[in-house]
Amino acid sequence: MMQGSNKRIAVNTVYMYARLLISLFIGLYTSRVVLLVLGVSDYGLFNIVGGILTVFTFITGALGVATSRFLNAEMGKKDGDVNKVFNLNQTLHVVFAIVLFILAETIGLWYLCHKLVLAPNKLNDALFVYQVTIITTCLGIINSP
Repeated sequence: MMQGSNKRIAVNTVYMYARLLISLFIGLYTSRVVLLVLGVSDYGLFNIVGGILTVFTFITGALGVATSRFLNAEMGKKDGDVNKVFNLNQTLHVVFAIVLFILAETIGLWYLCHKLVLAPNKLNDALFVYQVTIITTCLGIINSP
């Protein structure tokens, strides 16, 4: 029994390393292609927007995991009120989305317009992508529970 378990762990480890190597090569190749297609200026803008989106995705994921934890803990209680915990989590997510939206529309826009060095003809593109990212993130946070 133990030998079969060790074999499965070894096979899964090999699969994970293979997946990591494939992802690495795909990432290196696509970054080269994107750099050639977009050019240096647009590639930098692409990376900034991608970084912002990654941070927001991490926040949304962390909130989703926390919500699941509290809902599961409430389900495990004998007299647990899952509806109450869900409503509380939904309210907290809406409040967090509103706070994030306000901060993004004030500090984020100020940074984008005044501190980020962009070509003048790229500012409208950056603003559009930024607005879409913020709205998508806020909706994702509200949808998370």
